[in-house]
Amino acid sequence: MNWQDQVNALRNAIVGGDSEAQQLQFYAIDSAVGECEKFPQELFDALMAMFAQLKIKKCDDVSGYFRVFENNLDLMADSQRAVLSESIESTFGDLSDPASMVLALEILVHSQSPAQVVQQLRRMATSTTKPPLSVLPYGVRYLLEQDEATEPIYEQCVKLLQRLTEHHDKQVSSQANVELQRVLRGS
Repeated sequence: MNWQDQVNALRNAIVGGDSEAQQLQFYAIDSAVGECEKFPQELFDALMAMFAQLKIKKCDDVSGYFRVFENNLDLMADSQRAVLSESIESTFGDLSDPASMVLALEILVHSQSPAQVVQQLRRMATSTTKPPLSVLPYGVRYLLEQDEATEPIYEQCVKLLQRLTEHHDKQVSSQANVELQRVLRGS
């Protein structure tokens, strides 16, 4: 399969501002990857290069981009998951739509060990601004809902949520408080 043709069609849809064509291209790529034995490195590299460009980060909805990865995490090599996680961490503050933010956090949780995710969430909490920061508490709770969350991970997550409840932005502190209450009730 010629991945470059699909990536070029996606890039053209993004540059042209055609949301419907973007979503169709994301769906086509997602479906094609799902038929592969592993996530094609050529496609992975092309998608990562495209995401690194400012244009895609400024799109109103890049959830289709993240769905390609989320739906195919089981086909990705550990090295691909690591690169994707680093990219998410470094670009999370540029995301503007809630669906993409949530998918990005869920990908982080499923791509790495809980300890690595907690470290990334901590760094993101200090480097991310509103609105993505208000979604970060969801990522902390989502991590705790996974089977791998040990007692030390639980304690680190609760501390991070407590710190976020004291954030100066009311939306962030309010969402952190909601998620903290959910976590504490669930224990």
